[in-house]
Amino acid sequence: MAIEWGEPWDEWKTPELILRDWRGRVERLAAAEGERFARLPGVIGAAVIGTVPRGTTWPLSDVDILTVVEPEHGAETEARVCAEETRSNRRLAEERVPNEVEARFWVRRADHLRAANASEDGLFEILARPNQAGIALKVPGGRVLADFDGQVCAFIGRCERIVFGRRFVRSFVDDEVRAEGARLEVASELARAGECAAANALALLAAHEMTAALHLCWRALPESISRAATRLVRLAEAHEAWVGEAFLTAAGLGEEETWRRLAAAPGWAERERDVLLAVRQGAGEDVDALDVTRDLLHVTSYLAARGGEGGACPAWLTARNALGDARERLRAARSIMDYVAAARDERAADDEETGEEE
Repeated sequence: MAIEWGEPWDEWKTPELILRDWRGRVERLAAAEGERFARLPGVIGAAVIGTVPRGTTWPLSDVDILTVVEPEHGAETEARVCAEETRSNRRLAEERVPNEVEARFWVRRADHLRAANASEDGLFEILARPNQAGIALKVPGGRVLADFDGQVCAFIGRCERIVFGRRFVRSFVDDEVRAEGARLEVASELARAGECAAANALALLAAHEMTAALHLCWRALPESISRAATRLVRLAEAHEAWVGEAFLTAAGLGEEETWRRLAAAPGWAERERDVLLAVRQGAGEDVDALDVTRDLLHVTSYLAARGGEGGACPAWLTARNALGDARERLRAARSIMDYVAAARDERAADDEETGEEE
């Protein structure tokens, strides 16, 4: 049955009602979509993960779904999950639902879960595989929909125990520094070749991807991607203010650039911003229109850049495409990467010292 989403920004609704209504709809969406994926042929385990089961859903939050497949049919079932995600998001877009389902990134093989649950070393062996580490940030608090021998539940519990530990932080940040270093090298080559739009998009993508690493080094994580920019800048003010400025430069979110991009955006962007602002202020967050506009541009730019596989974003989502701007953004992104690497080592030293005191 189609979800009747309606207009959550109706004038008569207060921010509290908007947020409660929005969260209720996302809950129902997550339940319906989760059951759909859990029933796919070849799926033997499933859970709703991310912000929905943790109760921290906000406008623009994705519905993240973990699925587990048997290895002998893994490729076939993974293709089925990807196809179902595409169908679901096409249907949601037609129904004007502002949230998306994300499942293709969270497909895991049953033998991998068993190995991860058998020992901590087994878990880290799995997380060390390409594109695997991020699952540990999504899984804590997950809501199990289908299980096999208790393996899904055990995997969620094990990830909850390690996510802020020294070993995970070092492993995750190592991966981020390595991956974003390679991305920025490609961006530099593109800038030298005069492909400024593509270089800008890669710098933006690198800035976003390093936010999770920065939060981990600071022993904090954003509750939602739609608030990541604001959270990072606020934390930077308490740690190293220049990091926040470098992030805003790399992501093209300086004040002047933010307002320019909003002015060039489609009409729905300003309306979406107004809803986000009303909801977040009504829920007690200390944010203003600039903060929320940055968050909106941050998440939409990131999704556009990721969807374009590093190509140029739509014009209104990118910073100016001049060579000087691209170089400035790349310098800022590299400075963040260097800071992340240093913070990783400092965090590890602090943890070792704390362990010795205990």
